[in-house]
Amino acid sequence: MAIVFDPIEKVIQLDTFAVSEKELWTAFVDWSVLSDNLKYGAGMTQLGGFEPIALYIYLELGWKIRPKEADGITTISGNVLVQGGGSPIVPTIGNWQTLVNMETPVKATTIEVNTGSGVTEQDKLDIADRVWDESISEHLSNDSTGLTLNKVTSISSSLDDMTTSLEISDEKIREIWELHGLDINKPLTVTQSKRLFGSVDQKIQTTGSGSTQETKITRN
Repeated sequence: MAIVFDPIEKVIQLDTFAVSEKELWTAFVDWSVLSDNLKYGAGMTQLGGFEPIALYIYLELGWKIRPKEADGITTISGNVLVQGGGSPIVPTIGNWQTLVNMETPVKATTIEVNTGSGVTEQDKLDIADRVWDESISEHLSNDSTGLTLNKVTSISSSLDDMTTSLEISDEKIREIWELHGLDINKPLTVTQSKRLFGSVDQKIQTTGSGSTQETKITRN
């Protein structure tokens, strides 16, 4: 059996009175890969062809089927349709007495559909863990939650730095307070060689005499 494809007229010429949608599809695929026939585009597409979906063949780009040039009844079995609607058949060139019988199979298939989402409780927990483990730095688009959280993190880091600076400043102020003997619980004690207040121990060292005398106080 030969099925002839005319890409100029966009006609599939039959030379038999019986053909199936599978035979049409196979012939089209074989013709497409010959020479440079792919340049004419996808004149035929298919849908389904696997359980429980029946095979559907769609004629595209204006392609049609012409029956065998002879008197008789041409039977095309299977689901052969035209994309966008309309008849897939064009008349013969010669003045023949022809009829075309489109045998479309009727197949009812029951498909069980799960109306639930299919997501288990464990799936939900796993998704939540993935969200919380995700790096904020990878989600900083405008108006995103990631950008807002990143700003909060930056503010928190700045506050930590400020708190550390204030603690250091408070420590220095406390030592100045104690240095002048203003803390009644930590009296200032001064000898010729040492000055003590609180936890601070300072060494007093005097060198020279007269106008060249110099006293240095350093922290031990």
